Amino acid sequence: MLRRSMAATALICMTTALALAGCSSHNTPGNAVTGVAAGTPASASADSSATTPAGSGASQSAGAGQSADSGSGSVSAPGCSLGSLSITTGPDLSPAGIGFAAEPIILKNTGAAACGLLGWPGVAALNGGGAQIYQAARAGSKGSAITLQPGASASAVLYAVTSLGGPGHAGAPSCTQATGLLVTPPNETHSRRIGFGSPLCVAPELTALLPGTSGAVSAAAEYDEALLLWKDGAAAISAVQGAYELEAGDLLENAEEAGVSGTSGFLTAAAELGQLSSLPDAMLNSVQQSEFDTDVAALDSFFATPGLYH
Repeated sequence: MLRRSMAATALICMTTALALAGCSSHNTPGNAVTGVAAGTPASASADSSATTPAGSGASQSAGAGQSADSGSGSVSAPGCSLGSLSITTGPDLSPAGIGFAAEPIILKNTGAAACGLLGWPGVAALNGGGAQIYQAARAGSKGSAITLQPGASASAVLYAVTSLGGPGHAGAPSCTQATGLLVTPPNETHSRRIGFGSPLCVAPELTALLPGTSGAVSAAAEYDEALLLWKDGAAAISAVQGAYELEAGDLLENAEEAGVSGTSGFLTAAAELGQLSSLPDAMLNSVQQSEFDTDVAALDSFFATPGLYH
């Protein structure tokens, strides 16, 4: 009779605060999940650099030191200043999943002249008191330079896990309510707060800006959110691990259903996460322990987190 292993607690408990989204690298498989504690002064800086998606299965996170140059060109028009932009959110992208949102953040040129954007805006999630609770991490490559004519828009997509485990896990951990986002355009130092009324369960992911108002579904962002859940689940008590696993599987299935590229292995991993979530919280019999060991080994390979659960 064996209890499910949770030796990864020390890994996830490395909660070094991120001071600036603009200085944070993409979440890398094997690194600790990094959030910002409530009460941290809010800041969200932005530039046009990040790490390159790489790895097995999806457009995954790259190792340290790999810079992304897969975007093309530089901004030819003067950079868009905060004063020449309106910043709003758009409707969630489809297909939507239970417990997470994919919400475009739309930057519209309200000025009289064309201006340029490249990369990711900085985005910090705020609580009701205006304190920062998370910085959004950057997903994917920086894309191409965008020239916004007066009245034109560009958008990045914020991926956020808003609940854990669905109706089958009533005892799932609570998430932190966010009431606003602090958004900084690329290569700007000034920010604007906009409304955002959803709980956040792990740090959100953000895609680079694309022309238009709807953004695009990102396999890299959904993979990275699933990776954060996989890591946080390893540190959780066994009674709630299944909630993290179930939500991670839902994210991977959603990316596959969207028909985007970079989802190799997603459905297999989602099935393995579903199998894990259905196992007892403790006192596994020999058959259940064998299934646990097999699924964990496969998922540690998929998420590049060797030994996380052992």
